[in-house]
Amino acid sequence: MKEELKTLLEVKYQKAFGLYNQKEKEFFEVFSLGKGDWVRVQKEMTDAWKKVDEVIQEIINLKNKAKNK
Repeated sequence: MKEELKTLLEVKYQKAFGLYNQKEKEFFEVFSLGKGDWVRVQKEMTDAWKKVDEVIQEIINLKNKAKNK
């Protein structure tokens, strides 16, 4: 994998995972306090994890393409 692409994917992963961590923290705060819309926050947390998974799949696909060349 080219170094620029690797760096870009690392940044995308870190950003996506950071957002997930933020939503996870927010979810547990709202859920444990019993205040706020924890269902909405849980959906946002799930959506954030989907973004993490998309980046992981992108990395896997690129590595597989590189192997097959």
